[in-house]
Amino acid sequence: MMSDRTSPLNYAAKRFFKELVWRYLVRHRPDGVRPHIAVFSSRRGGSTLLMELLASNPGVGFSDQPFSLYTASQAQIQRLPLFEYGQVIAPDPDEMERIFTYADDILSGRLVVNGPWKFWQPGVSMKTNRMVLKITDAKTIAAQLVRQFGLRSVVMTRHPIAQALSVDRNGWDLTARAFLRNPAFVSRWLPGTLLDDAWAIVRGPDRMARRVLDWTLENLPLMEACTDHADWLFMSYEQLVMHPQESIAALARHCLLGNEQQMLDQLTRPSRSTKQSSTAQTRQRIETGDRSYIVSHWREKVPPEREHELLAICAHFGLDLYQVGVDEPRFQRVQEDGVSTNG
Repeated sequence: MMSDRTSPLNYAAKRFFKELVWRYLVRHRPDGVRPHIAVFSSRRGGSTLLMELLASNPGVGFSDQPFSLYTASQAQIQRLPLFEYGQVIAPDPDEMERIFTYADDILSGRLVVNGPWKFWQPGVSMKTNRMVLKITDAKTIAAQLVRQFGLRSVVMTRHPIAQALSVDRNGWDLTARAFLRNPAFVSRWLPGTLLDDAWAIVRGPDRMARRVLDWTLENLPLMEACTDHADWLFMSYEQLVMHPQESIAALARHCLLGNEQQMLDQLTRPSRSTKQSSTAQTRQRIETGDRSYIVSHWREKVPPEREHELLAICAHFGLDLYQVGVDEPRFQRVQEDGVSTNG
């Protein structure tokens, strides 16, 4: 039975209130000097926390998952091309033009999509001149978006098993079929027998294997784009949590932000998605700053042999970013001197 908190009436009332705030209180006017920011990540990958850190700077607003059909308003659905399972994959030129027009309206302030609305909370900017686009469903076109709008790009990953467990706990839909049915994606990323191997996982009985496959297919093109663009900042969720000062300093340099202390303070507060989706114990550990627990407590549910088995899926499809028993990824971009390098 649906609770009052999640009932259709409650959701509709909340959505109506947000729309009023976005229409009458939010004022976004780009200054034309400092670039907007794009955060590319997967669901439950730490992107909400990162978005909120960036938006804690004065004058910085956000658009939370502007390409997601699961959080879209009717107006958004009418403007965006509809892609299978909500994953923007290999759009044709006409679709790309619609996507660019839609994104331009958000960045220019003509359209507010999932923007800030809790105007009563300290640090929330309702009058903004820069925008953070948090993108989880259009990672295959990351390079096109960054090039089109001159965005400062931040790529964030989270350990695929930790991410898979969190998505599975929320009961969210799988995404792999969208990639496996797309000829352009298959041609580029799934040569030889890999397509058959992927379908075997999708149709098989191992639920966690399917979740890890989702993570892998979503991040294959994103990580290649990140490798190809040395001016993009790569930062894992684990790095952000375990090395907050270095990570915040790198973010501030890369995104041209000045309020490092405010961002550090924000790290001790559970993000909006954490409050809604994480366990009470996890939220308590975040508030007390237990960094090691935050990034590795998922191993309490996954023995080493199972971790090895699941990570082998990522490696099989060409993305061996994480290693067994190691929290942080091998792809390193956060350096003390601020230089982005491929580690």
